[in-house]
Amino acid sequence: MNEKIRDFVVRTVSELTGIPEAEITADSQLIGENAVLDSRDLVMVMLDAEDFLEAEYQAGFNWNSDSALSAARSQLRTVGTLTELLTSTAEANHGG
Repeated sequence: MNEKIRDFVVRTVSELTGIPEAEITADSQLIGENAVLDSRDLVMVMLDAEDFLEAEYQAGFNWNSDSALSAARSQLRTVGTLTELLTSTAEANHGG
């Protein structure tokens, strides 16, 4: 897992929610039951992620696909799954 990307996700979630970064873990829920984000904040995270990947890795990011938005199998489900998605997108477009 890319530490720079993980730090970006944690920082962004913290800024939107007011939850201290130290309390945000890979298992922190972004969608579904016990989510730390509301729908507006989730959209903000995704828009920020698009900008981050473009600026840092010159990588495009399609976050509105069926698999990303499916509640059951979403890659946006937790901080960890989102970090993995952004890492694989960056690596695929930038070579790691």
